[in-house]
Parts: sequence; C-alpha cells; structure tokens
Amino acid sequence: MILQDSILTLSISDFEKIVEKTVQKVLIESKKNSEKEFLSSSELISWLGISLSTLAKWKKNHRIPYSRNGKRIFFKRSEVLGALKQNNFYKIKDLYN
Repeated sequence: MILQDSILTLSISDFEKIVEKTVQKVLIESKKNSEKEFLSSSELISWLGISLSTLAKWKKNHRIPYSRNGKRIFFKRSEVLGALKQNNFYKIKDLYN
C-alpha cells in the first residue's frame, strides 16, 4: 500500500510526547557514544568533525595514536585527546562540550 499526499493529524500533546521520546533517545545515544573509550574510525571522524582523508593523513604522519585488532582499527579517546592537545589540533571542534 502506497500512501501519497497523506496527512497525519496529531494532537499537540501527542506531538509533544513523540518529540520528548525522540529527544530522550537521542540524548541517551549521544551519552553512550561520548562515554565510549574505544572508537572506530567512523565514530572518531564524526566526533572530531573531520574527513576520512584527514584521519588517514594523521595516522600516516603518526599525529594520532591508534590500535589494530586484526584488520580493525580503534582509537582510545583519552589518547586521541592527549595527542590533539599536544599537537594543537583540538581547535578543530570544541571537544570538551
């Protein structure tokens, strides 16, 4: 069944409940991600607001520490923060807020 040009009618209180539940889910997920100690490449890129090519350059030039488990690469959050502070790269984005 394909619905075209459909309109959904909600009461204000129902809409507020949906928005509140959605915001709670996003906040919980955000908190989980911010507390993770080990990050994947995609999580690190998102957290730092950088491109994949920037991350590759930083790894190649040993500006950012990482660990390898087989083919998978992981970044320890505290080590990344330390390296960024040491190299003054943390100005990319305010990582402490």
